[in-house]
Amino acid sequence: MANLQTTKRQLRALSVRDLLDLDEYLHDQVDQKERAQRAKRAAKREVVPGSARAVGEWTMQLEYVKCGKECRTCTEGKGHGPYWYGYRTTGGRTISKYFGKNLPESNGPARRGRGRQTGARNVA
Repeated sequence: MANLQTTKRQLRALSVRDLLDLDEYLHDQVDQKERAQRAKRAAKREVVPGSARAVGEWTMQLEYVKCGKECRTCTEGKGHGPYWYGYRTTGGRTISKYFGKNLPESNGPARRGRGRQTGARNVA
């Protein structure tokens, strides 16, 4: 944390114009990192077109998933699946949940999977 303290001390010495320029630069850096993270996540999944539907409080869609290993299914095809994934927004955050091979009923609790918060802002 010594570097952070040194940086804070240096920032206090900057002019307002320099701080505004730095603020703009930092926002650009954050935007670039968020875009890169979304692209990395998107590369692991491929949504089946036309599969999106509402089930209870979830927006469900079929997705092929790449496991990240050198398996034939991932290297020569779309990936494993398709599997149902659900998305919902809670407290301003998008929650994703794995539901498996079969679409769950709209009036009962999900059978499998645990909710996972993601950095995604929009779900297609």
